[in-house]
Amino acid sequence: MTHPTPQYLLYLLAALSTANCTHSTPAQVDNDPKEPWSSGPPTQLTASPVAILNFTADGTGILIARRRVAIERLPNGSTRKDTGEMFVGQIPTAGGSGVWEWSDDRPDQFDSLNNITAAALSSNGQLLIQELTGPISSNPDNFPVFWHAELYLVNLDARGYRRRLVGLFDEIDGQAVVPPGTLNWFSSLQWAGEYRFVGEGAHLSPRPGEPIQRLGLFQGLIRNDTTVVELIDDLSDVDEWSVTEDGMVLLRSGLDLFLLPASGGQREAITTIPAAPGRTVLAARCDRGSCWVVSRGGQPNGAAWDVWNIDRPDGHPTLVRTFNPDVLGVPRLPPRSRHAIVQVGGIPYAIREILSVP
Repeated sequence: MTHPTPQYLLYLLAALSTANCTHSTPAQVDNDPKEPWSSGPPTQLTASPVAILNFTADGTGILIARRRVAIERLPNGSTRKDTGEMFVGQIPTAGGSGVWEWSDDRPDQFDSLNNITAAALSSNGQLLIQELTGPISSNPDNFPVFWHAELYLVNLDARGYRRRLVGLFDEIDGQAVVPPGTLNWFSSLQWAGEYRFVGEGAHLSPRPGEPIQRLGLFQGLIRNDTTVVELIDDLSDVDEWSVTEDGMVLLRSGLDLFLLPASGGQREAITTIPAAPGRTVLAARCDRGSCWVVSRGGQPNGAAWDVWNIDRPDGHPTLVRTFNPDVLGVPRLPPRSRHAIVQVGGIPYAIREILSVP
C-alpha cells in the first residue's frame, strides 16, 4: 500500500476534474485446461485516466469518481467553467459499461468545488464517502488552506439521502481545529459489517506541502444519532490491509499475513510467504476460506509474478502459477474476484483469471 501525500491528493483532485468514462467490451478468455494457462490480453476498462476509490463488496465493480464540467456563457459574452456535479460511479472489474450510482447535487458555485477522496459501498446500498470542499485556486500549492472535509453516509435506496457522520479536516487561520496526532482524515475506507466501517486514519496538516501523518487503523460504529470512531491498530509495521469476506481485517507486513478482528484485539498469524532473493509481495487478499498473494522476484525472471493460494485453516501457501504480466504496475485484488486490477498512467486494466486454482 502506498500512503497518500499532499501531492497525491492534488493528483487525485486533478484526475477527478478531468476523468470521463468510455468503457470496453470484456475480452474473451480461453481457459481450455489442455492448453498452457493464460489470462488472455489485459482488458482496458476506461479510455482515459480515472480515480479509483475502492471496489464493491462483492468484487464485481470498481468505484470511481468523476466531475461533470460545463462551460457557462455569461451575459457579457465571456465564459466560465461550471464546477458541476460530482459523481461516484461503478464500472465492472471484467470490463463493460459503467453505471453511475450517485451524484452530489451540490448547488453550482463558481468559487469553490467539492471532491470525493475516499468511498466504500456496502452490499446493501450504503455508500460511505469522504467529501473535501475548498476554493477554486490557480495556485494548487496552497492546498489545503481554506479546505474542509466531512464523512457522509449516503443511502442509495432513498434517492441519495445523505447523513453527515463525522467532521474531519478543517482549519482556522492556518491552524488545524484538532491538534497534531489527532484523526482528521481517512486515506481509505472499507465496510466491515452492516453498521461498522474500517478506515486508515491520518492527520492532515493545514500547512501546504507538509506530509500526511499516518495514525493507524480505525473502526467506526454508526448508531442512530452518533458515530463512534476508535483506533484498533497502529499499522506501524503494516504495508497493506483490507477487510476479509467474513468481516476480519487482513494485515500484511512484508511476507507475513495476519488477521485482526474489525472490532480490535490481538493479531492472529496466518502464514509467511517463502523468502527468496528479491521477493516482495505486491498485493494480498483473504476470502472466507483462503487467501491470495501476488509477489514479484524470487524467480530467474525478476519481472515475473508469482500467485499464491493460502488455505486459511492450515496457513499453507501453495504456488499456483508464475507468469509475466502484459502490463506493468502494482496489482489490486478486488474481493472475491478472479481478476487483478492494474493502473497504468491512471488507466485501469483487468488481468483476468489469475486468482484461480488449476
